[in-house]
Amino acid sequence: MAGAVPEEAVASTDEQPRRTRRLTWRQIAGVAILCAAVGLVSIRAYLALTAGPPPDHSSGFAVVEMISSGDEHRSPVPILRSEPEPVGPVCAPNSDGTVPWLLVDEDTFDGDELDLDKWIVYNSPGNAGFGLRRPSAIAVDNGLLVITAQMLNGYLVSGGMAHKVDQTYGRWEFRVRTDADPSEATSGVVLTWPQSENWPIDGENDMYETGTVPNRSPFRTYIHYGADNSQEYMTHDANGTLWHEMAMEWTAERISMFRDGIFVGEVTRDEVIPDVPHHMTIQLDAWADEMGDPVTMEVDWMRVYRADVDGECGDDDLLASVEAE
Repeated sequence: MAGAVPEEAVASTDEQPRRTRRLTWRQIAGVAILCAAVGLVSIRAYLALTAGPPPDHSSGFAVVEMISSGDEHRSPVPILRSEPEPVGPVCAPNSDGTVPWLLVDEDTFDGDELDLDKWIVYNSPGNAGFGLRRPSAIAVDNGLLVITAQMLNGYLVSGGMAHKVDQTYGRWEFRVRTDADPSEATSGVVLTWPQSENWPIDGENDMYETGTVPNRSPFRTYIHYGADNSQEYMTHDANGTLWHEMAMEWTAERISMFRDGIFVGEVTRDEVIPDVPHHMTIQLDAWADEMGDPVTMEVDWMRVYRADVDGECGDDDLLASVEAE
């Protein structure tokens, strides 16, 4: 699935802007009512298994089927979109109606190069010893983060990077796609990794993982836990070569997953949920020593939130920048 942040890394001092927009409480109430209605309709849970996972994967996700017509398909927890500079805290409601989320950091990849004040770039052997991870595989182009995997001088060269914000619990959002790979040599993955590097005991939350399926359909979410690297997973019946907005809410009681603004499943068993700081990583992992044509993984934006336990999100700040899609 994923690897630790390598010791060799590069650093710099670039920065990226942050932007926001406002929504009314009438709209917020409508979203809350919708969330409750969808919860009543979508009560059938099932084990999400469409392509056999490795033997040590046991699906403990409660996966919910969502209706997808008209307004009922709108997001119960809208994705925050970037517009003008915020004048106060950027906040979003927690999907369970408790303490709201407060924006900690974001990257919209709008500059000419990666902001190395925010990211550590891998410069190491590749995933599981396959190929190499090199900073040269990562670029920022036309408002997108682009990671390219390709054969160079007889080596499969790809890349990955780790966000510098570590926290216990929170909400992570990102918009992502990964090219098809007929050679079945690469896997696009966005995850949270423990700051302690004590893997697998301190967990690993693979929010988006294509695996080596050639057409990236379906893709999965995996939660690693325990000394024996036990795993729970859910299958996303969606095409990973297309753009998807993914989000994970991680609290002491649950890990909930959202795809394109819709709640799709959660795990609630105590032994599965990590309770130590994690950070986001974005990786195009090699699973072979050779591949065919070059493959790219693209990320449009990412955001990290923490629970607003200090009440910084007032009535006028909550959902200060929402564009429900």
